[in-house]
Amino acid sequence: MIHAVVNGNLGADPETKSLPDGTTVVRLRIGASHRAKVGGEWVDATTWVSCDVWGKRGETLARLLAKGSKVSVRGVLAVREYDKKDGSKGYGVEVRADDVELMGGKQDRERAASHQAPHDDAGDIPF
Repeated sequence: MIHAVVNGNLGADPETKSLPDGTTVVRLRIGASHRAKVGGEWVDATTWVSCDVWGKRGETLARLLAKGSKVSVRGVLAVREYDKKDGSKGYGVEVRADDVELMGGKQDRERAASHQAPHDDAGDIPF
């Protein structure tokens, strides 16, 4: 088993799917940018990784995240083979997420705060 950490931004809103047994799977498409030297010149390059988050954690993240959100995902790495539209074989890198950390700025914090349950301060002791 190979574990991976992917740091980047969502390239699209999270995709939520329900399996026949009722389990929820949320797919995050994360773009991780880096600089690479191509033909003697430095260029910006982006590697796209699909990350699947299962169950309640995925459902919660789907409500909190949106295209552009910065995240760090840790989980098990896999390479998936698929058939392209032109009939050739393609390969994709996927991570089955064990942990997802929101790393966004103020906009992401405001989005997360707006999704939290209201808090009743009546019984709280001020410190």
